[in-house]
Amino acid sequence: MMVRVLLFARARDLVGADSLELELPAGASVRMLRETLATQQPSLASMMDRCAVALDHDYLANDDTLPDGATVALIPPVSGGSGLFPPLTMSSTNHVPQRQQRIRRKIRVKRRSRSRRPDPDQSILRRVDWLRVVTMIVGTVFLAAVALLFIQAVLPRLEGRLH
Repeated sequence: MMVRVLLFARARDLVGADSLELELPAGASVRMLRETLATQQPSLASMMDRCAVALDHDYLANDDTLPDGATVALIPPVSGGSGLFPPLTMSSTNHVPQRQQRIRRKIRVKRRSRSRRPDPDQSILRRVDWLRVVTMIVGTVFLAAVALLFIQAVLPRLEGRLH
């Protein structure tokens, strides 16, 4: 069966192409895809265990089988990936990396907590003392008018002395 592999970031740079076409046996797993990629593209071998594989917007585990004619995305580590952290572990329920599930839970909790209490930064009208703003504007306009009157009064006298 033929499988199209879309390459991103460092993987695309190493291969020098946006995608690859691979011939795999029928019922091939993601593990076989990784092994075939590492064999055919030796430049990818060192990063293959840290790359995520996605199909139709879902991450795949190594034991998942690929359908014939599938287009999968090989997603290398976005930042780091130096080997300091263990490879992504997949959850058994929906094949989303566990780290991403934890992050999504935190975001949901933050969104819920924001919706219960008003955000002080939400509206600038609540934080601005409008009396001070109006006073500053009036003061600025007044100073500009005084400066204009001063220039109109002094300028003719200065012109008379210059001639």
